[in-house]
Amino acid sequence: MKTVKGRNGFLAAILSPLFVLMVFMGTWPLSGCQTAPDVTSYCDQARAYESEGQYFEAISEYTKAIEINPRSTEAYFHRGNVYQRWGQFDHAISDYNKAIEIDSIKNSEVYNNRGNAFQRKGHYDRAISDYNKAIEIDPKNARAYSNRGVAHHLKGEYDEAWKDVHKAQSLGFQVPEEFLKELQKASGREG
Repeated sequence: MKTVKGRNGFLAAILSPLFVLMVFMGTWPLSGCQTAPDVTSYCDQARAYESEGQYFEAISEYTKAIEINPRSTEAYFHRGNVYQRWGQFDHAISDYNKAIEIDSIKNSEVYNNRGNAFQRKGHYDRAISDYNKAIEIDPKNARAYSNRGVAHHLKGEYDEAWKDVHKAQSLGFQVPEEFLKELQKASGREG
């Protein structure tokens, strides 16, 4: 192997493909330097905590993922879901807003879940608006139709609720029997 000397030799050495690979892949043996933890590993750990009902720990792991990659729509979306399960609707909405701001493609489920948070806060019109957007993005999102039907029901808009229930069912969604009974009772009709 040819040895390069002097300043130009140093530049050639640091621009060599092996050096670039070692530095950017985190394998260059510099004292005290370590590669940044993988966002995916934090999200995986957070999902494990979430499945065990350990919401504080799950939120902590998603927060670490966001600190590493502040543009991780996945981390914001899932942390919003945990906040929602924990009853922290304002925090959930904030995380869904951030995921929507980052994601230029727009994810139907983010709008659907933000709609759920608005609905649980009693903001039915805002919930319906988000369900509309979810359906606009993905017209086959049966869950969004069902959730919009619930919001219409809560507003006393029973004809609209029934339309959404029927659409959700036509897309293969199993609308909860308890909700159907409640809607039948409130609307005075069978469907």
